Amino acid sequence: SPVKNKTFLIANYLVNLFFIFIQAIVLFAVGVFWVGVPQNIYGLYFFGVFLVSSVFILIGMGLGYFFRSISLSSLITIFVLMFSLILSSVVAPPLLASPFVKILMKLNPFVLSMNYFKAIFIVHSGWNYLFPKVFLFGMYIFILGIVLAISKFVHDRRIGK
Repeated sequence: SPVKNKTFLIANYLVNLFFIFIQAIVLFAVGVFWVGVPQNIYGLYFFGVFLVSSVFILIGMGLGYFFRSISLSSLITIFVLMFSLILSSVVAPPLLASPFVKILMKLNPFVLSMNYFKAIFIVHSGWNYLFPKVFLFGMYIFILGIVLAISKFVHDRRIGK
């Protein structure tokens, strides 16, 4: 592309984030008008959408640049996300899992996001309770950002840039 790698990656990320936020605003509006979501969680909700979206956008972008073909990168991304969904408490009950699998389940982005939104919508928790979850999301974003930069570098070296 005619722009620098950093600019291209940030623009790609922001475009994905923009479309996710449009969907989140529509879903949140439904929650506000039909369910009656309290006003004091608006900021926590959109901050959570930002964190969760960032993690999954960076997973998709990192895997997308790592593989040569579009179909293979799409297939691998879907496999990784489906494996994460299987390791969430939605499909597999954590009580039946081994200790190692329980650790993987606790660090799963699906489980983290479910616990984050459960804490703000059901328990009405504040920032103090959510800080460990936000910290884990921050670590995910930092590590996935490094993975994205490495996969983009490998991709550019492969095509001879």
